[in-house]
Amino acid sequence: MKIAVATTTINVPTLLRSYVEAAQDYKRKSGNEVIIIVAGDRKTPPECELICKELTKSSGIEVEYLTPEKQLRLY
Repeated sequence: MKIAVATTTINVPTLLRSYVEAAQDYKRKSGNEVIIIVAGDRKTPPECELICKELTKSSGIEVEYLTPEKQLRLY
């Protein structure tokens, strides 16, 4: 089973590190895959996308950043 956590941000998402740690712990205990989805908006700093990519690389937990443009393409 795949579990998704979704959040929004207009700031640098420093809390994501805690979410990733919790997701890693959950994955170890349950065996379930976890994805964290971050929906940004026009006020979200550009480094948010970089942070998400770095967290994905370093943790093994998928952290996907949805730019406002990506969000519009989903519909």
